Amino acid sequence: MIFYFTLLMIYVVIGVVVQLQFNDRLRNKLQTILFIVIFGSVSATRAMNVGTDTKLYRNLFENHRPFTWQSLSSSKYPLYDLYSDCLYLFSHDAQLIIAVTALLTIFGVAITINYYVHNVLLANVLYITMYFYFTSMNIGRQFLAISILLVATILLRQGHQWWFWCLGICAVLIHATALIGVLFWPMSQLKWTKLKLVLSGLASVVIVSLYSYLTRGFTQIFSAYSMYQNDPAVTGTETLLSQSHGGTLFVMLFYAGVIVIGRMGQVPFTEDIREKQFGFLTLIMALVVVLGVGFSHNILMTRVLTYFTIYATFYIPEVIDRYCLNYHGTLYEKMVVRMVAIGGTVMVTLVPLGVQLSKNLSMVIPYTSVLFE
Repeated sequence: MIFYFTLLMIYVVIGVVVQLQFNDRLRNKLQTILFIVIFGSVSATRAMNVGTDTKLYRNLFENHRPFTWQSLSSSKYPLYDLYSDCLYLFSHDAQLIIAVTALLTIFGVAITINYYVHNVLLANVLYITMYFYFTSMNIGRQFLAISILLVATILLRQGHQWWFWCLGICAVLIHATALIGVLFWPMSQLKWTKLKLVLSGLASVVIVSLYSYLTRGFTQIFSAYSMYQNDPAVTGTETLLSQSHGGTLFVMLFYAGVIVIGRMGQVPFTEDIREKQFGFLTLIMALVVVLGVGFSHNILMTRVLTYFTIYATFYIPEVIDRYCLNYHGTLYEKMVVRMVAIGGTVMVTLVPLGVQLSKNLSMVIPYTSVLFE
C-alpha cells in the first residue's frame, strides 16, 4: 500500500510543479506523459501475482493455439484472441500481452481525460484514487474494451458515427459487456427535452424491475459471464461497489451530490462545446445513479456499470470548475474555494482508496515487478 501512495505523492508533487510553471496546453501534455510513464509502466511491468486475473491472461496467452478461422469464429472473445495471436508472433512471453494491454488502456483513458477535462492533473489523480487504475490491473480484458469505447465515444461526440460503431463492435468482440455502450449513442445524439428525460427515467425503472430476466438472458447468450452471478469474492471481482449494498448506496449518494452541485450554477461555461460536453457527462452520471441503485445487488451489472462510472473521473473536475465559475466572490476567494474543493475531493476519495487497498481488492498488494524478479 505504501508503494502506491508514494507513487501517487510523487506524481502529485511533480504535477503541481508543472501546473505552476507552464501554460495550459503544455502542462496538460506534460502531466499526461508523466501519468502514462509512471502508472503505465507500473501496470505494464507488474508480476503475475499482481491482479486477480493476471495469471488467467498469462495462461490464455501461453496456451496459444495456432490461428485458424474456425477457432476464431468459435471463440467467446474473438478479437481478443486475434489480438493475442498477433502479439504471440513477436514473443511467446506472456508479459508482452500484460504490458501492451496496460499501456493501451491507460493511453485510452489519458486521451479521454484530455478531451473532456481542463484540470488534467485532478482527473488523473481521481483515476487512481477512485480505484479504476487498480481494477484495470485485475480485469484487464474488460478495461481494454472500456478504453476502446471511451475513444469511440469521443469520435461520436465529434460527429464520426461510423468510427463509433466500428470501435464499439471491436470492444464487444473483446468483452461482451461492452454491448452496454450502445446507450452512448442516444445520450450523445438526441436532443434531451424534459419529456424525454422523464420517459428515459421511466424506462430505467422498467429495466431495473426486469433486471433478473435481463441478466439471465445475457448469461444464457454469453455463458462465459454466468460466473458473475456468483459471489464477487469467489469470482475475484470485488470493488467498493460490490462489497455491500450499503457501499453501493454510499457511492451513488456521492455521485448524486456531485450532480446536484454541478447543476446548481446558472452561469454556463463560456465555450459552447465545453458546456455541451458537461451536459453529456451529467446525463451519464445520472444514469449511473439510477442503475447503480437499481442493480446494487447484481455483480454482473456492477461490472457493466464500469463503462459509465469511469466517467466520474472526468465529470468531477468539470463540476469543480463550473462551481467556481458560478461562485460570487473576489478572485482570491474563488482561488481559495477552488483549492479547498480540489483538496477536499482528493481527501474524500483517498479514504475509500485506503479501505480498498487494505482489503487488497483486485489483489494488487504486494506489488512486485518483473524487472526485479
